[in-house]
This record gives sequence, C-alpha cells and structure tokens, in this order.
Amino acid sequence: MKVALYRTGRPFTEKFMENFANGFTMGESKFYTYEQYKQNGLPNADIHCFFGILRGMSEIFLECQQKGIDHMYIDHAYLKGGYNSPFWFRIVKNGHCHLKLIDRPDDRFKQYFQDVKLQPWRNTDGHILVCPPTNAMLEWFKIPNWYEETITEIRKHTSRPIKVREKPFNPKIDNLLGFGLPTKGGGTAKKVRNDSSLQEDLDNAHSVVTFNSQVATDAVIQGIPTFIYGGVNGALPVAHTDFSKIEDPIHFDNRQQWLNHLAYCQFTDSEFRAGIAFSISNQ
Repeated sequence: MKVALYRTGRPFTEKFMENFANGFTMGESKFYTYEQYKQNGLPNADIHCFFGILRGMSEIFLECQQKGIDHMYIDHAYLKGGYNSPFWFRIVKNGHCHLKLIDRPDDRFKQYFQDVKLQPWRNTDGHILVCPPTNAMLEWFKIPNWYEETITEIRKHTSRPIKVREKPFNPKIDNLLGFGLPTKGGGTAKKVRNDSSLQEDLDNAHSVVTFNSQVATDAVIQGIPTFIYGGVNGALPVAHTDFSKIEDPIHFDNRQQWLNHLAYCQFTDSEFRAGIAFSISNQ
C-alpha cells in the first residue's frame, strides 16, 4: 500500500503526523508538502492522510472527494478532545465526521472512557443554546448564512429565549489565508468573549442547536436534546434534524451504542505510532 501523508506546517501538529507515519512499515508512506501538491498535483497513492483543513489541506480534501480517492481526515476527538495527553484525535475515512452509527463492541469505551457517564434525558425550561460554525467551517461548507437561516428555522417552532455562544478561538478565513496558501496559524484570529462558561450555558439549556460543533456531543451525554441544522456532526445518530420537535424532542435510547461507536472513531497519539489508528480506521 502507498500512503501519502501531508505536512501541517505547524511544529505542534507536525509531530502527530510523524507519529502516524511511524505506524507504517518502511517505505509504505511518504510525506508531501502543500507546495509539492500545488506544483505536481496529487501524488500516486492508495490513500491520502492529512490533519485539519487549514494551510491548504482543504484543497487536498476536496480533490480527493471529487475524484473518489480514498483519504483520511484527522482532527479533534469527540470524547476527551483537546491538545492534552494522551492526545485523542478522530480519524474519518472519506469524510469530515462519522455520520452513521456502526454497531461496535464496548471494549474500547470501557478501557478508555469509563468516566464518561450518560445523564438521563432532561426537560429543562430554559434557553436554546446556539453554537454557530467557525469562520473556517462557514467557508469550507459554503454556508455563509447559517446563523440567520438557523434562527429563522428555530423561530418557526418556538419562542424560547436563544443564547448564542461562539467558539472562543475563531480564525478569520478567506480564499488566500488558511485555505489556498499555507500560513502561520491559518489567518488572523478573533477571540470571542463569552459571559459565562460553556458548562453554565449547558446547565440552563432546554436544547442545543449547532452545525458541526463538538458541543453537540457534550450536550447529548448530559441528556440535553440536540438539533443539527444542515450540518455534519458526530452526534447526528442521537440528534434531531427536524426542528418541529424542538418543544417535544425524542429521547433517543441508543446513546450507549453511540458512545461505543465513537470509541472506535478516535485514537491516542501512541495508537498512531503503533499503527492501530490506521488499521481500525481503514476497515
């Protein structure tokens, strides 16, 4: 098998791709830069693996999708995400998120996520928490009016108060910064100040509405009905897309099965090095 790996242009995330490369046998994988891709096109490989969509990776992602070429997308994990040891990341073959629920054994969940406790579904008479996509996602998915359209859809079905919570770190993106050309940090960043913590907003929420935010996963685990408007989200198997149900949401009974599935969709840095991450993701 020939595996094409792409350098991230950032020392911190570069090390994770280096470790991912260590999971292959000698000569099986080769690194390429964005500049090489722009000059020569996609290299001849059975599968292309890249981290995130910034610094030109979105172009590689899109070309693979358009041509039906196998690829693996690496990004933040669903459970225990963030850049903290043991460094969990999701790996999606031929997609951005895992949208379909696959029946998985519970061994990985029990081994790594026993402290993730499902809370009973609740009926809180509170606000609707809206978590919009970042600028990068608005550009990538071509949804510039997501916020306005989402609020309009919510208002068709409820008069509950709406609270909007933006992601605290929100890079500003255009066709040249962060997508077309590799840049340091992927463009200028907008720091958003929220007047309360995420957990405080969730504690008082009747429901959560988002596109691709990982807040959806947190909300479902805490028993908060979650709605996805036009989005790609790992919580989709246990979330609503029909907003007419926002005042009387369904309480999905397959949340543990969903958690078992997510445990097979994300991997630690050490599993990158051992080849376990690629092996499971490529099944």
